[in-house]
Amino acid sequence: MRVHEAVWRYGITVGNNFTRTYAENRGLLSESDRRSRDSRWLRGSGGLKLRAAWLALDSNERHRLMEACPDATFPDGTNGILDERSHKGREIRQLHASNLVSCQKLLAVSGSNDISASGEVSCRTLTNGGVDTMLSALNSVRVKHFQVVAKEALVELQSVYNQGSLWGSIECVIKSVEASVQITRFYDTPTTPEATLKSVALRLADVFAYIRGTTAFAPDPVSEIPSSSFSDLRVSIARSRYHKTYSELAANPRYVQQSHEIDPPLLPPFYKSFGSIEHA
Repeated sequence: MRVHEAVWRYGITVGNNFTRTYAENRGLLSESDRRSRDSRWLRGSGGLKLRAAWLALDSNERHRLMEACPDATFPDGTNGILDERSHKGREIRQLHASNLVSCQKLLAVSGSNDISASGEVSCRTLTNGGVDTMLSALNSVRVKHFQVVAKEALVELQSVYNQGSLWGSIECVIKSVEASVQITRFYDTPTTPEATLKSVALRLADVFAYIRGTTAFAPDPVSEIPSSSFSDLRVSIARSRYHKTYSELAANPRYVQQSHEIDPPLLPPFYKSFGSIEHA
């Protein structure tokens, strides 16, 4: 992973002491060491914050800053960040977006109100006493919950790995893998066995790439350790939104009449993984 020189200048201007110190001192390293250390730092908590702050800028402002600080080693036409780990993830997201557009066009032409035989939330219209709308809302907050869990688990992995916690690292990997599979189930929504295997493989490939990138270097016990309270809060908010939507759907008499389980687990309850969020 690497970023445009303008991003480092931006970090010196707006970053905390940790970010400013690294951004100012990285120029003292040799080119090969700097590329290696930059990639490692950018994957850590400080790098996550810097990248998030940079991407929060308006695209015109990012372009202006990059023009004001040219970087001959960086390709044109980017947002200032190159993350070689994410190309497979983009393939899945682009495929999903393409399928969604096709689905919307189909509804516009046919006027169909049919629900897919799989029972998953897709191409729904406002029918059946609002149940379809509530199911769509439930799927949205459910996907968001798993996305937050997957991301925060990998952020935590960097911290526990640097602290030398083997058990903590394993727990983070388990959380991220489980959440990634659930994202495939509810967001990618593959419809054939082959598409399912490919979708799961692509999701897990991104997780494994992050893990390999984290463990490629020895633990750094003196690195900045972000507070876990922010991560816990994000997960808690995502879960509470899911519970609220779940409860509203469960109270809808139209849905109760259908006698379907609202959110069936992927595996039977006696398994400790891939259960329902509602009973987690």
